[in-house]
Amino acid sequence: MIDVNQADSAMWDALPGIGSVLSSRIIRYREKLGGFVDVAQIREVYGISDSLYTVIRPRLHFAEGPLRLISINTEQESVLSAHPYIGRALAKEIVAYRSAHGPFRDTAALYLLMSRPAGQIQRIFSYLAWDKTQ
Repeated sequence: MIDVNQADSAMWDALPGIGSVLSSRIIRYREKLGGFVDVAQIREVYGISDSLYTVIRPRLHFAEGPLRLISINTEQESVLSAHPYIGRALAKEIVAYRSAHGPFRDTAALYLLMSRPAGQIQRIFSYLAWDKTQ
């Protein structure tokens, strides 16, 4: 069993079907995200097929740990856009909203900006800090 947030490349590489290329991709994706919040996020890594995920899933576990959060009210567009769940277009909209209306106070305004299914919006919230103190 490996912890998806703690495993190094050698641990990933030891899993069946995961070589050095995929282990590097998994680690890079984890770093871009700021950490995994669910084992199923491994499926989002380019090159992890459904069949491969089915093989490795029993050997993966997730222990909650600190995530690297992004401040929705203070972070620059370039940092926001680098996150896999936000991207350039939404980052622009977030920064434009802050300029026009001030800081986000709750999730309602962000829901209005995003034309995405609720499940996709919820996963972004896991990575956002809402004020300067978080």
